[in-house]
Amino acid sequence: MPTSETILRATFNRLKARLGSGFMASVSKAAIFMQEAPDRFKEEWDLLQKEISSEADRLDNDEDIDNEEIPFPQDNSVTSQNRVDKLRAKVAKLTKKIEEIN
Repeated sequence: MPTSETILRATFNRLKARLGSGFMASVSKAAIFMQEAPDRFKEEWDLLQKEISSEADRLDNDEDIDNEEIPFPQDNSVTSQNRVDKLRAKVAKLTKKIEEIN
């Protein structure tokens, strides 16, 4: 039967082995991440630049659409139905532009 000292040393040895392997796995993952980080950063940076460019183009197109906005007459003779019809025309125009993009 093992002595208390032997059991205690065995416990420390096993804990050290388990923690050591977990630590080494973490270090290995960190090293791989650090090697891939510059490439991943460059990819993300390029993607961000493309997204910004696309968003700027979209905003420019939105401004063009806003400039072409269908004006509502300011007199009281305009009915709600006329406003709805004009809004539908604007929606149809926007839908057409979106379909052209896709």
